[in-house]
Amino acid sequence: MIDKDKISKELDYLLASYSFRNKPQIQRLLSYLVDHAIDASDSSYDQRAIAVECLGRGDEFDPAENPVVRIEIGRLRKLLNHFYSEDSTRQLVITIPLGQYRPVVTQQAGHESENFIPSLVISPAKPESLSLLLQFETDAEECSELYLLRHQIRIGLTVHIGKLQGVRLVVALPDEEGNVKSNIDFIVRVSVGHTSSGYQLFYFVVTKSSGTVLFEEKVDLPKHYDTQDLNRLISLWGTGLLDREIGLLWAEWVSLRSHPDSNHSLRVQALVNYQRYLLKESDADLEVAFFSIYKAQSEDSDNNVINAALSELYCRIVMRGSNIVADPVVDGLLQVRTALRTNPSCTKLHLVLAFMMFFSKEYQMAEIELSFCLEKPLATFSFRFHSLILNCLMSGLDEGLNELEALCSQAGVYPKLYSVMLYLRAVLDEDHALATTLLEVLGKGYFLPTILQCLGYMKLPAKYESNGGRQQFRKDVSQHLSQVK
Repeated sequence: MIDKDKISKELDYLLASYSFRNKPQIQRLLSYLVDHAIDASDSSYDQRAIAVECLGRGDEFDPAENPVVRIEIGRLRKLLNHFYSEDSTRQLVITIPLGQYRPVVTQQAGHESENFIPSLVISPAKPESLSLLLQFETDAEECSELYLLRHQIRIGLTVHIGKLQGVRLVVALPDEEGNVKSNIDFIVRVSVGHTSSGYQLFYFVVTKSSGTVLFEEKVDLPKHYDTQDLNRLISLWGTGLLDREIGLLWAEWVSLRSHPDSNHSLRVQALVNYQRYLLKESDADLEVAFFSIYKAQSEDSDNNVINAALSELYCRIVMRGSNIVADPVVDGLLQVRTALRTNPSCTKLHLVLAFMMFFSKEYQMAEIELSFCLEKPLATFSFRFHSLILNCLMSGLDEGLNELEALCSQAGVYPKLYSVMLYLRAVLDEDHALATTLLEVLGKGYFLPTILQCLGYMKLPAKYESNGGRQQFRKDVSQHLSQVK
């Protein structure tokens, strides 16, 4: 006989997984079937009982006329089979055999560990990556609700961070002495506990080398929290810490890799310069980043990370109107196409390709690539932001700006290119007060080159199609620029 607590923990794990957590009716059905699995009677597995007690049907339900129970059980059976086919490490396996509704719980041979939280093997960290360890604990007496919440956070963070470029993620527990034997940069510890009205989540980030606390945050959740709200919170945590352009930990990573005692390879030094530019966006950092990445690529031409970085830097050079290279559009288009041959699944490269095709006036192909980028689910902040920037440019500011504003507002971050789009929109709307304020606050000197590049490349706004064309558009913007010191 399998222990009931073990079955309960396996059920909690299933409900917290991506296969089940966004399917409330399937969750209720699975919980109902498993909860009644130890009953000797089969009355709970009668179609009518399942429909009324679990699926919200009325007492008049007739299974002969309504096949909903058979359909939902079939869906559940397929989900369970798919889940365990992907996760073969589970100690317990819950299945629903064909022709019956009572679930069968079996213990797999060779899985005798009591650990219901499978630890991932620590992969060797590389100095060019930001290496991160996630740890989770319950700050209260263990119960199914906290177990479920902890696993929802763990799964959500693991999936979100796993999609971020340059981050090597480890999910593991420390040894008996509390130590983790791995070359890790940072540790994120997440704790869940009860409050009088629900739950409290607490996370803090420490450096692995010194244990110094870098960041921490507490968040309260209501007892009956919405899964979408939790997912949003997880996304904000991941973005705020680890997004390549705005994440707080990347600045710490640059500091660690720039230590005077560091003895890193040319590739690592180049990626540090590249990351420093992404965070600061200064013209001086752009030049240093480009030439160091260019040199690293010449010595390691097959490195996907270096190739992607070089492709992006060509794109940034075009947007800045920089004279670092003679023809960044031609050279950049060649670079990104070459990079895609060895790394065709890299979504970032597809976005850079869309930009470079737009710059080279291959508009139809640029639209195809951009549509792919805009439809990308679970995109990072930076990827979504630059996709919307290109959408603004390709639509003449008719599309993308409202979504751009919502994206920045949600993340609480407003990158410089957002201000450029807002400025151009203000000029189009003849909102000279807003346009002037933007230039005065943000600095005309920095934004002028990017504004002029956008004027040259973006689709002509509809306002000017029959009213002076691009020449008039340039004239109106130049006139406003001349009025601001």
